[in-house]
Amino acid sequence: MVRITGPFLIGLFLSIVFLGCAKAPPTPTPTPTPTPTQQPSLEFVRQSVILPRDDAPHDGVSTEWWYYSGNLMGDHGNRYDFHYVIFQVSPPDLPAVNIGHLGITDIERGTYMSAQRFLPNLLATRSSTGFDFDMGGWRMSGYDGKDRLAVSIDNYAFDVALTSKKAPVLHGTLGFVDFETAGGSYYYSRTRMDAVGAITINELETAVTGAVWFDHQWGNFDPTDIGWDWFAMQFDDGTDVMLTLLRDSERRPLYQYGTHISSDGKSSNIPGSAIEVTSIGSWASPSSGAVYPMGWTVAIPSHGINVAVEPLLEGSEFNATLTTQNYYWEGGVDVSGTHQGKGFVEMTKYE
Repeated sequence: MVRITGPFLIGLFLSIVFLGCAKAPPTPTPTPTPTPTQQPSLEFVRQSVILPRDDAPHDGVSTEWWYYSGNLMGDHGNRYDFHYVIFQVSPPDLPAVNIGHLGITDIERGTYMSAQRFLPNLLATRSSTGFDFDMGGWRMSGYDGKDRLAVSIDNYAFDVALTSKKAPVLHGTLGFVDFETAGGSYYYSRTRMDAVGAITINELETAVTGAVWFDHQWGNFDPTDIGWDWFAMQFDDGTDVMLTLLRDSERRPLYQYGTHISSDGKSSNIPGSAIEVTSIGSWASPSSGAVYPMGWTVAIPSHGINVAVEPLLEGSEFNATLTTQNYYWEGGVDVSGTHQGKGFVEMTKYE
């Protein structure tokens, strides 16, 4: 899925960190649609996504991110949802910029907290050991499906170890997704990672367990005029589903795609024609003025899926104006219907 615009952030952070003045974004590198015998024409041409090597950061790309969305359960039955991401934006001929976004929802208390950071220097391991970031005390490291996250915000902090329970999933064609006029990106997920660790609230530590979804995406793309709705669902029967619905600047549908992952880890592409998503409500943000769809029915008849997707907290909008100058909605959801489960939804370009 598309998360942020590389060229936009290049201009933004060069002005803030390096130049102190405005800078026009570079022209994105054209990227053709790949086939099993023809790979995308990027500076870092690969035959396919190769893991665990590609867990590590990549040179020669404008935008890259490591993205976690998780549902955690405390010893006393309290539920906490979070999304935690580190972006790497690489301006031409200048050091990379790191950006961190963190959102935590305390479901029992009905509170949502968010924070963001950026640093002009990239602190990452580029060897076979994967990645290892430290954003001023926000830690994120991983390699081959064995990851660790340690972050804090306000009076909340969590430290969890993650272990992937399924093989990684390559989306699109050999792990490459075409964004048409916006370029293209490599994209894989570890859709079901067991989390074990602790959350500390007001200096009181509680053990937590849960399920986390991990996305890693990188490439040369410029989705400045594109909005999207992204669904990541983990069903109780072990099935996982990712759906992405892309829209143009006028919020007209562009195209949609998805991936179905069975309980034994086998994955298959879901064509856009097989995806039916209908919103059943809305929520107006008092901060951005955006009106987001809120609550959905999702049907994928080819896989016998017909579910209701219900947000856990409507007020889960992330104010990223300090770093990426935008707003987006990202929050945990419950799933019911032909399948039961949990998941996350992200929506952009509604403000």
